[in-house]
Amino acid sequence: MANQNDYSDVGPPGIAAADAAGSSTVTTSPPAGGASAETAPPCTLATAAIGTLVIFIVMQVLGSFSYFDFLKPYLFTSHLDAWQNLFQGTIDWGPLEKGLLAFFAYIVVSTVAAWYVFRRKDVLV
Repeated sequence: MANQNDYSDVGPPGIAAADAAGSSTVTTSPPAGGASAETAPPCTLATAAIGTLVIFIVMQVLGSFSYFDFLKPYLFTSHLDAWQNLFQGTIDWGPLEKGLLAFFAYIVVSTVAAWYVFRRKDVLV
């Protein structure tokens, strides 16, 4: 029976730490909770990146049609060029302030939504 304080295989899941001889082995342990790789949830970094890209493209498309002009002040993509005012002789701070306010609003809403989703997870102790 292995010692309860034996930390020889501490490391990332699926990778065993180096033993005393200096060799290491790769294990193929299933994810936590007994789920196999085939049943693992599809929430990955690629999903987050693709979701962000889709949101950005949708906002760009909505901002390009004159029918959706009422949405332009609320789309952060319409404020992306405001930083170019910093390179002019006299800086026009109006568009920068509006852009920063829009970015801050998106940051707050996204952070609150992420916090709410995380609080509902069962990983908290």
